[in-house]
Amino acid sequence: MTPQPVIASDKLDTSSRTYFFDVRESQRQKKYLTIKESYSRQGQRHEAIITIWPEDAGTFRDKLTTMLSQLS
Repeated sequence: MTPQPVIASDKLDTSSRTYFFDVRESQRQKKYLTIKESYSRQGQRHEAIITIWPEDAGTFRDKLTTMLSQLS
């Protein structure tokens, strides 16, 4: 399956990882968010991608906010 074209994109570089945020539109014109984490370890590139659909965005945001508050 080929990824859909990107509508909006942003990137966050940290000291050890890069995060890519892409809003795309499905073939049925439904927008969704992908977040890709990319990093190198021992000369090998690693990537992980998650997809957030609009119907899950609010609860995902709420849970992420709750969990981030536990970091401080």
